[in-house]
This record gives sequence, structure tokens and C-alpha cells, in this order.
Amino acid sequence: MVGDDGMRRNADGKLLSLEFPDDSRSLERVMVPFTENLQALGIDVNFEILDPSSWSERRQTFDFDLSATAWQVQITPGAELRAFYGSEAAAAEGSNNLTGLADPVVDALIERAVQSETREELTVAARALDRVLRVKNIWIGNWHLGAHRVAVWDIFGMPDQPAPYDFNRGVDFWWFDQEKYQALVDAGALEDAF
Repeated sequence: MVGDDGMRRNADGKLLSLEFPDDSRSLERVMVPFTENLQALGIDVNFEILDPSSWSERRQTFDFDLSATAWQVQITPGAELRAFYGSEAAAAEGSNNLTGLADPVVDALIERAVQSETREELTVAARALDRVLRVKNIWIGNWHLGAHRVAVWDIFGMPDQPAPYDFNRGVDFWWFDQEKYQALVDAGALEDAF
């Protein structure tokens, strides 16, 4: 219920309060407005920047309510699903199951995905798992970047078209281009290292 002060409380009058620690000031520009929106909804949120070792300890022991975490997943999901969503990982201190999700249906779908023998079986299992995880509401989508950023001197050749499913956007397929390198050396932009 929402009180006269606009804050959310349970039937016993206890305030809905969330601890939200992190160790990165770079996320403040994203997380502060997010926490302000939660506060506008009547949720008491304590967003706190900690030193890295304190945040690491709290994360390892699951001593938080919210976490700003980015996951990089594989094109072919596999055994790592156990670490992120499996019941066994939920009880394992230091695991990546930060939500503490422990659900036998999720476990069964993970095993079905991991044990799949064909791409079709894997696709069916992964889609079913995705649907079940989404209905659990264990995460809040906050941002997405549909590109990878890499800053380098223009001394590499690269394919015109990246390889299919290449998540590194061709970086693995770049090659040193002597002519590009020499042009930068000649222009004084680089010192000749070779």
C-alpha cells in the first residue's frame, strides 16, 4: 500500500526499501535517474558507490537488493546457463546467479538446453527458458548498445563483411596493414616502432 507520504509499505507498515550498491562512478549518470524514478514510485532506494573490494564482498555474498550488471551471452547457450539461473548456483556464494533464482522448471529447461543434440532442440529449449525467465521478472532492462566500440589507429585491414555470428565485429579477422601504418608514420602521427 502507498502511505500518505507517497512511500510504499507492506501490511505491517514496513517501508519498501532497496539497497543498490555499485563500484563504478561511470554508471551514476544512468543509475541515479533510475533510482529517482523508483523513489517517485514510492520505493526507498539507497544507491551507494562503494570501493571495489567492498562491492566485491557484497556481491559475492549476495548482500544487495539491486545490481547493475551486464551479461554477455553466447550465440549458442550451454552450461553457463547453470551458473546464471540454476538452483545449485543460487545457493553458491560467489556465483553469477545474482537474483538467487531457484526453480525446478528453470533447472529442467536448462538441462534440456545443455543436453540438446540438435540445433532445433536447443532452439526450442532456449526459447522456452527465455519465456519462463521473462515471466519471473528477475531483471529490469536498462540500456543496450547494439554495437561494439573499438578505438585503434587505422593500421589494420579488415574484411568488407564481418563473419556471421562474429560478436567481436571482425576484430579476430583484422590484419596489420603496412601501407596504412607507414602513412601514419610519414604524417608524423605515429613513431615508427618496427
